[in-house]
Amino acid sequence: MKQRKRYKRGRNFIAKARNCEESSPEVLAAMERGKGIVKELDPLLREALRDAPAALAEWEDIMREFHNLEEEDSKDSGSSRDD
Repeated sequence: MKQRKRYKRGRNFIAKARNCEESSPEVLAAMERGKGIVKELDPLLREALRDAPAALAEWEDIMREFHNLEEEDSKDSGSSRDD
């Protein structure tokens, strides 16, 4: 559960950083690199956690939220192009 709380705090921070007009290109680029790292870790963690169903289920929940955030980002970036 501690991981879940840390993830939610991180998610809130990322959302605030993205919405902040003062977000530097460096911060945004680092967040993009972080997304790539999560994508690389996903299959590795799924393999490592295959014999730990509770931990694997928690990781899968985290990844669902991650993918939901990516979808939201795609929609937001698409709507900003239309403005």
